[in-house]
Formats: sequence, C-alpha cells, structure tokens
Amino acid sequence: PSTSETEAKIHLKRLSELPGRCGITALDRGTETLKKILGHAAEQRIQEKTEVLLKRWDEQDPEELLFQLLFKSLGYSPYAQVFEELAKQYQFRELRPLFRQSQRTTRTLVLSRWFGACGLFSKKMTIADPTIRHEFQQWKAAWQELPEHPQVSGKISQAHRPQNSPERRLLGMFHHLHRIANDGLLKRWLVVFRNLSVFSEEKELRRQALTETELLFSTPDWEIWRKHLVLGKSKQINTSQLVGKDRQTVIWANAVLPFFLALARHENEPKLEKLLYQLFMILPAEASNSKTRFMENRLWFSELSKSAKLKMNTFGNRQGLIQIQHDFCRNFHQGCVRCELPRLLED
Repeated sequence: PSTSETEAKIHLKRLSELPGRCGITALDRGTETLKKILGHAAEQRIQEKTEVLLKRWDEQDPEELLFQLLFKSLGYSPYAQVFEELAKQYQFRELRPLFRQSQRTTRTLVLSRWFGACGLFSKKMTIADPTIRHEFQQWKAAWQELPEHPQVSGKISQAHRPQNSPERRLLGMFHHLHRIANDGLLKRWLVVFRNLSVFSEEKELRRQALTETELLFSTPDWEIWRKHLVLGKSKQINTSQLVGKDRQTVIWANAVLPFFLALARHENEPKLEKLLYQLFMILPAEASNSKTRFMENRLWFSELSKSAKLKMNTFGNRQGLIQIQHDFCRNFHQGCVRCELPRLLED
C-alpha cells in the first residue's frame, strides 16, 4: 500500500537487513543477469551526470567548471557545496599566477584566501603544535591584509570525521594545484588520458590509472599536516595522506569522468569517450556507504559465490547500485510489492 515519506523511511530501515524480491529473483537468474542490470544502471548514472554538465558547458570556461567539480568532490559531503562556492569565488585563472612564486609564498597567498573565505580564522582555538600555529598566524595575517574579505555563504559543518577535516582537504587541493599549475588543470588531466590510452589490458590500465591519480594527489613527505587531523587538536602519531585513495575514487566518479565525457561529446572525441567508459567499469570500487550496503542486502549479495562478489566489486557496479537505489528504493511510496526491478531482472 502507498505510504508517507516518514513511514517509508521507517519501513526501509526495517527491511535493510533482509533480502528483497529483487534479490531472490537475481539469485534465481544468476550473476550475469545481475551484472547486466548493474552495468545498465551505471551507464545511466554517468550519462545523467554528463548531460547535466553539457547543459552548463557554454556558461563558463570549461577549465573553471572542472576546477569547481574537483573542489566540490574533494569536500566531504557536509561541506562539498562550500568548496564549490570557494572555487567560484577564487577562480583557477586568478589563482594560477600565484603559483609562479616560491612554494612557501604561494602557500600563504592561496591558503590565506581559502581559510579566510571559509571562516576558519574566526574560530577560537589553541593550536598546540608550534609549526602549525606559526603558519596559521601567517595565513591569518595575510588574509587581514587583503583589501577584500569575501565569505562563502555556506557554513562548514562540524559533523565530520577528523580524517576528512576541511583544513586537510584544502591543503590537499593546494598540493594538487601546485602539481598542475604549469600545464594548467585541463591540459594536465588530458596528459593523464593520453598516457593511459596506450594500455589495452584491463589490469594494467587500472594500475596505471591509479598511479597517475596518486601522482596528482599524493601528499609530500615534508607536509606537517600529514600528522594532523583538525586545527587545535594534538599531533597524530601515524601519518596519513591528505587525499586518500577512497576520496580519489570519489573524485573520479563525481568530477573527472563526467567532465571529460562531456568534453569528449562536445569535441566529438570518440576515442577519449571509449577510454573513459572503460575506466568507469574497471576502476576499483569506492568505499561502501549506507546506500550500497542497503542494496547489497536487498540483492542478496551474501548468497553470491566469492568469485562473483569480486566481479561485482568494481567502480562501475558500485555506481550501478547507487543508481538502482535512487531509481527503485529511494522513493518508497509504491511499496516493495509493486517494485519493477524484479521484472527487469526476469526480462
């Protein structure tokens, strides 16, 4: 029977640990049928993202659009919109000339703007580490000396894991821009695809794609923030990357692949489009979340063989799960009984 949105959420929570009709049908039809459905859903998901970008293509410089997408994807969900607004406030073409100076000077000029516009200098805190404290005060002084002090309209939520703190992600974006500033954002990423285009074997292509991504987002050994998580907190014992592998995968999903697919369509580059679709289906899966775990339960993944599970654990299939959850399970008004997914699996 039909139900309200609130009742639907309660109903979904109860059902989240149980296999659905879709899972029973999928198990009966076999792994290959499920893979086809997931592949179709994944393709639909990336197509929808690409179409959205194509509609925005002529509104601005494509390189600025890429910058906004990368910045937004770099931000943990509570402040993704803040980072997108930050990219619009301080555009890439304005920041790029700053990278012609020494790295220390550039670091101060860029991060003072980002931290200031995000309101991070207004937070009252005691910074224990003297190196972090000194640099933070330098950035704050540089911000105060600027003739204008624009602020992003959104607020950075404090509800985030320390590993995903906005301070760390802003430092991560700085290092990414420092690596690509000479070539430019668009040109440097196109070099990545040119380098990948010579590989035809899936495992080698995947390995090279991850290597190229790591080159662009890895944290230098000297970076003091490798040992810090949040401003005002004590130093961590173990070092960690500012932009980890899971976040790099999210950047591929939400920024790199959709943008360059839109570029390939706009510029009529079928070879690039083919490479991008290949990468979409073979890159490692992003970390699981509540949506994918829910769908894995509904589709009864626990009953799949070990080899079948490994085949399912790819970037494209994980995106397919998210799309199926969006299309069939997010809007639960019609109830599971009327869901069309089992019929699609049967057909």
